[in-house]
Amino acid sequence: MSRDADVYMPMLMITILIPFLITAMVKHSYQQMTCE
Repeated sequence: MSRDADVYMPMLMITILIPFLITAMVKHSYQQMTCE
């Protein structure tokens, strides 16, 4: 049971973090475009 948790938890955290990463990259590129 603990082995399943070791596999499931990192996948869950990655799934949660990916949208934040994408939005951060989009905001950063958008700021660079508006600055120029």
